[in-house]
Amino acid sequence: MHTIAPRTTQLIPSILALGLLLSFAGPAHGARAPTLELADQLRERTPGGVALSVGDGCTIAGAVKGLEEACRAGLIPRVPRVLGVQAEGAAPLVEAANSGRPWQPGPAETLADSISVGHARNPHKALDAVKRAKGAWVAVSDEAILSAIATTGVLSGVFAEPAAAAATAGVRRARELGLIDALESATIVVSGNGLKDTASALLAVDGPIDVKASAEAVLAQLEVST
Repeated sequence: MHTIAPRTTQLIPSILALGLLLSFAGPAHGARAPTLELADQLRERTPGGVALSVGDGCTIAGAVKGLEEACRAGLIPRVPRVLGVQAEGAAPLVEAANSGRPWQPGPAETLADSISVGHARNPHKALDAVKRAKGAWVAVSDEAILSAIATTGVLSGVFAEPAAAAATAGVRRARELGLIDALESATIVVSGNGLKDTASALLAVDGPIDVKASAEAVLAQLEVST
């Protein structure tokens, strides 16, 4: 959908089509909100890095813009490094950034639907933004993404869709590669709720457990004594 819809709108000369196209390839201005809120909440406790999953590139470009504006306004003392995370099956921006070659469209084969983008709409803005933030790019496997759904829930209580959990997997991968120090703080932007893709979430866990509707049965299942 993320590749077909923009191409389709280019073939339909109508105001409606133009509006749909802009929703995919629109400016990153509105995507500043998450990091502006982050800056306002953390202030002097600004993390060493901020991780975001990336598909079209609009969100991460806006996120960096928000951090830069927050720094200029004095909300945060510095712009944290920004980590761009893509799925291995849809990672044209990671390939471009880490190879030094010009960006080129690539395949889009990942269960993380929201970032399953082979033909990014804002590739240059995204690449330039991460470079300005002295950040890095990593790619993670679908297996790592599924594992990160559970990890995100355990660590934060947030139910993340695969594309959002990719950012969590990306932080783990970045630490393995030495891009983020083990003692360095990192903020993960969880960009989508797990209810968007419950089928994939079920692949990440053993499945629901039927428990009798009583406190005793629940406590027994949790192995907690009364």
